[in-house]
Amino acid sequence: NHDEIWSYKNEHIYGNYAYKIHFGEATLSMGLQAGINLLGADYSRLDLQHPDGDASFYNIVNEIKPNFGTGVFYHTKNYFLGFSVPFILNNEVASSVGELIGGIKESRYYFLRGGAIFPITRNNNVKFNPSTLIRAQEGQPLSFDLNAAVVFYDVFSLGTSYRLGDSFITFIDLKLSEKIHFGYSYDLTSSDIRGFSNGTHEFMINFRSVIRKIHGNPEC
Repeated sequence: NHDEIWSYKNEHIYGNYAYKIHFGEATLSMGLQAGINLLGADYSRLDLQHPDGDASFYNIVNEIKPNFGTGVFYHTKNYFLGFSVPFILNNEVASSVGELIGGIKESRYYFLRGGAIFPITRNNNVKFNPSTLIRAQEGQPLSFDLNAAVVFYDVFSLGTSYRLGDSFITFIDLKLSEKIHFGYSYDLTSSDIRGFSNGTHEFMINFRSVIRKIHGNPEC
């Protein structure tokens, strides 16, 4: 994952593993992820009147910082609920910024997601998928997303989302095969920074594979 906002760059390289336990029509999934983070800032790209007068604008040099996360996800035919902590370690991503500012650290955050899937047509080829995502980060106010999507033939999803006080989002998800999903979203900013942002685009390719020697059950 590569995020870039003008002088800032944020990169994540992570691998994910999930194990499923079936309870009749219900399934409990448990997941782990591990990888590295890199964060940097190149203030030479900014047009500053006095670039050497403020230690806040000294460059942040990338450092490799390992991290890991975990989560659980429970779902039935029509309902689902999940909780995750994507990054457990509060890594120091920059040991110093100039002489006046101390280290910069990542703050741990938590996600709670729940929703439902209801058939719209009699043959279940079209479904309605409302959901909500509650986000909590240490030292920050609670926020949440309200989402609504329509799923066609369990292959193509089209939806919209509202992030409290921040943005409106549209998204699509396409199931290319049992192993590969493609996703795209456009984030239209509605907060006070909308005068400086034209929105963001996000593309995603998701690849899933069963490790048969570990799972044994091909449905895991």
